Formats: sequence, C-alpha cells, structure tokens
Amino acid sequence: MTGHQMYCKLNAQRLYMVDGITDDPPDVQNSDFAADFWGTSANTTVSISGASALIPLGTGAADGLQADIRAMGPHSAGSKVKFKDLKATYQVTLSSAEISAGEVDIATDTFYANFGVLDGTAGKKFTFGCRQYSKSIFAVPTILTCIITA
Repeated sequence: MTGHQMYCKLNAQRLYMVDGITDDPPDVQNSDFAADFWGTSANTTVSISGASALIPLGTGAADGLQADIRAMGPHSAGSKVKFKDLKATYQVTLSSAEISAGEVDIATDTFYANFGVLDGTAGKKFTFGCRQYSKSIFAVPTILTCIITA
C-alpha cells in the first residue's frame, strides 16, 4: 500500500468512527484490542416484543473502548452470511452503564431503518459482525448470531 493509500484508508475509517482527520498517522501496529471483548451467540438476542437487539460484551470490554456493529437479518435460520454482506448498523464508545449491563442495545433508528419492523419474523435468524476499533483500524470481526424471539 502506498503512503497515500494508507492515508486515505486510515482517515476514511477515522471519519466513519467520528474521529477527526489526521496528518500524523497513529502507530497502528501497536493498536490495543482487548481479548474477550465480545460475548457469545448464546447471549445475543433480538426481541420483537422487547423492541431490543442485545449484543453481549465479554470480560475484556471496558469504558471508553470503541466498536462497530454490522448486521443482517431477518433471514433463513439455515443460511450463512458473510461479513461483507452485513449492513453498518451501530457505532459505539462503550459507557460504564453498558459495561455494567454487560451488553449493548443496538435497536436504534438506524437498526429499524435497515431492517424495518420485525413483526412476523420470530424464528428467523439475525447475524451480527462486531469489531473493535483502535488507532484508525478495526480488529478482525466476531460473528454472533441469534434467532428472533416474539
């Protein structure tokens, strides 16, 4: 990658995560990605009646860390979805309230704009691609899935 390409890539990611453009690139090779940042699919839920989409946090999640969550749903429970097919849905800088709750509720206006009202979709699958963000780069995504409940 040329210097110009790297400049464009890093600043595009910074803008996406609402960071400012920089002429002084961060030391990306020393980015801090927490181990056990995300929970498991077993604790991931999308509820129609609760109007919630809960993404579990792991023991490594901490106040002030940033992340990007992409999603695809509702879709057939037997289908597999690739990360590149997921829609940008939620960006977060973790708060102490989210850390205490152990989850992030991403059921926001963007979520419903992307996926519409979920009525009648119980039993369908949701797929989430969750990635940490540090120093202008993203970690390898963690894929979480769940079945929509009524």
